[in-house]
Amino acid sequence: MTNLKMNNLCCQLPRSYSEEYDCYFCKSCNTWSESKCDDINCEYCINRPVFPNDYHPFQVNKGVES
Repeated sequence: MTNLKMNNLCCQLPRSYSEEYDCYFCKSCNTWSESKCDDINCEYCINRPVFPNDYHPFQVNKGVES
C-alpha cells in the first residue's frame, strides 16, 4: 500500500485504525491514509469502502465519539 499521509495525525487529531481493512483513516476527513494495493486478491483491500465512515460510522456529541 502507498502511504498518502506520513504521520499519525490528520486534522490535528490522531488517526484511527481499521483492523478489518488493515489501514489508518481520519474520521474527520473521512479519508483513508493509504490507497488500496494492486493485488486483486488482497483480503483487506478488495471490499474496503471508498470512505471509511461508510463502514466505521460515528457521531460527535460535544466532542465525544459515540
